[in-house]
Amino acid sequence: MSVYRITYGGIVLSILCALILSTAPLSAQNDEDQSSRQVTLRWNPVNGAIAYLIQIRNADEEIITDERIQTTTFERQLEPGTYNYRVAAVNRFDRPGQWSNWLTLTVRTTSRPRITEFEPPEEHNPGEAEQRLIIKGKNFLEQTKCFLVLPGQVRQEVRTEYIDSSTLAVWVPSRVLRDGNYDVLIQNPRGLERRETGAVAIKDNRVEVPEDKRRPARDDEEEGETEGPDERTPSEFSGSWESLLPGVPSFQRGQTTAGTLWGVGFWGLGLLSGLEAQAASITRAEYNRTPYAQIFNSPLLLYYWTSNGVPTSFIAEWAVIVEQQRLKAEADFVEHRNRHYALAGLSVAAWVSHFIIENDDRFESTHLVPGVSFFKRGQGARGGAWVGAMVAVLGGIIVERQKTNESFRSYRRLDRNIVISPIFQAYALTRNNSTLEYLAYNGLRGRYIADETYSEYTLHRNNVNMLTGALAMVYLMQVVDATMSAPDPSPGPAPVDSDTIETSASNRNLDNHFEGNVPFMIAPLPADDSDPTYQGMQWSFAF
Repeated sequence: MSVYRITYGGIVLSILCALILSTAPLSAQNDEDQSSRQVTLRWNPVNGAIAYLIQIRNADEEIITDERIQTTTFERQLEPGTYNYRVAAVNRFDRPGQWSNWLTLTVRTTSRPRITEFEPPEEHNPGEAEQRLIIKGKNFLEQTKCFLVLPGQVRQEVRTEYIDSSTLAVWVPSRVLRDGNYDVLIQNPRGLERRETGAVAIKDNRVEVPEDKRRPARDDEEEGETEGPDERTPSEFSGSWESLLPGVPSFQRGQTTAGTLWGVGFWGLGLLSGLEAQAASITRAEYNRTPYAQIFNSPLLLYYWTSNGVPTSFIAEWAVIVEQQRLKAEADFVEHRNRHYALAGLSVAAWVSHFIIENDDRFESTHLVPGVSFFKRGQGARGGAWVGAMVAVLGGIIVERQKTNESFRSYRRLDRNIVISPIFQAYALTRNNSTLEYLAYNGLRGRYIADETYSEYTLHRNNVNMLTGALAMVYLMQVVDATMSAPDPSPGPAPVDSDTIETSASNRNLDNHFEGNVPFMIAPLPADDSDPTYQGMQWSFAF
């Protein structure tokens, strides 16, 4: 266990630097003589800091940069190689904080990958989900990706194991990919890629490499040769439609655990949501089917009771019992309904998360705003169609919502009238008084109108629910369309001699960062000028 201690005294300036250094990807110039490249380092500002100190040393541990700067961005021309760098913050009393640990920065060129040989998988075991294919060539990196492309149908990224700069191991999920002859696409950062047509054949869950593809013939491999025009079809650049089905892409990549978790997360939540909706429906139906619920909602059946000598006290007692049953059934119904809504919401959230993660190279925040991404691409008609569809559905919701409120208010006005109460009507029908008979008649008529009004209210309410669901569906379809139709995230082929800067320090957090087994921590800045040695209280950070 490594422990890093920091001492400080007096009233400390509470600055725990959470510097996040990242190296911005920069396009290098076409310098064929391997001249220096400009690298940019950025970090988050530190509260209370007035300046920053930065040091860079080369592989010989010679300090080549030792500067004080006022900004959180530093640019430097560096030749390809390995460097170390560190940063310290300066407080308002012009006292520097403790230096960070040295971090490694690797500047190197990235070239187009080359393919020289395919080694077919060894003997296939029918129970294996994946088969290991060895690809040999040049200019492979740890960030190199491999895709299997079935022209016009599938473009599937597969699991890639970097062995060295000339060897890649590719795991082909033969059990989930359809049969066919696949192109192999090897891609380095910044879209530098190489494609071999029909290099892999999948048939009956077996992966084969045709004899004529095991050693691809390349006449254009001379360094500096520029690739011809991009011959890939747009359909191959479309997003993976399998990403619409949570779990399927993970299974295709052979990631069984991830696929199972996504499947259980989405499909399981959806199933539970459906079961809760069914339970709510059953709860309401069972209450409505109970004999006493039917009796106490029917003045004619109540009249039958009273006219056959059933005591009024008995009827009143059962009226209370039925009301208690109704309240319990209503509480159960609301509970099941709320669970249904909550589980449905979680299921939708799982689906959206899966879709965004699987399409993280295509998804943009503008896709969440209807039509914006299409207008930015110059596809005004397409964006306008989506916006128009959503506005039309929203207009329908507003109209139906207004009708729902009106019918509900009408029903409540009628329902509060004692004349239409089934118990009052039954009482009136047992008396031979013309006034009571008149009231009973109007009560029955009022009950009929109230029931009709409630049916109308239910119809409009259901329309609102369906239109709301339709609006959500149209919105999600708009997001899917905007994402799947986005331009391919990788730029087109670039000349072989077009280089880029790569760094091993990308996205590193300087707070509690490890370089090997050494924890990386920035000390708090001294709070005043009287205690530059940080004496006093100790902070221990155990890792």
